[in-house]
Amino acid sequence: MAEAGRHPLAAVTQIHGQVWLYVLGGKTESISGGTVKTVVGPLPVPPGEVIAHFAAANFPPGMRTRVHSHPGVEAFYVVDGEQCMESPSDKQLVPAGSTYIVKDGPHLQAAPKGRRNLVLILVPQGRPVVTPGSTWKPTGFCNR
Repeated sequence: MAEAGRHPLAAVTQIHGQVWLYVLGGKTESISGGTVKTVVGPLPVPPGEVIAHFAAANFPPGMRTRVHSHPGVEAFYVVDGEQCMESPSDKQLVPAGSTYIVKDGPHLQAAPKGRRNLVLILVPQGRPVVTPGSTWKPTGFCNR
């Protein structure tokens, strides 16, 4: 926890049975102690004041989101299992230990075999974190 105090933009959480330190900064940020799991980014930061929303998700096998979007970037790290992502421009299976970035637009997430992940969503202040729905229809790629 003391490590978080060394970084001007950091958050600490305890989830999925571990303590996690999120550090928002450049690739040259040095972390003392612990184990660096991954570096995500660079992330496009929306203009103006931005709120960072941190979340953790546990999807049992077969769970999926509805089609939705965010007014800013969404980035996640798959702790275990496998996540399926589909958007109008991409279809991908994301294994444990990997990251994925949704820069904008409609998308859905699914976990055919289950998964746990950590999420960061950067949202312009005053905007909703999630906007449900879209005219885009998924192809069924994640229906496995």
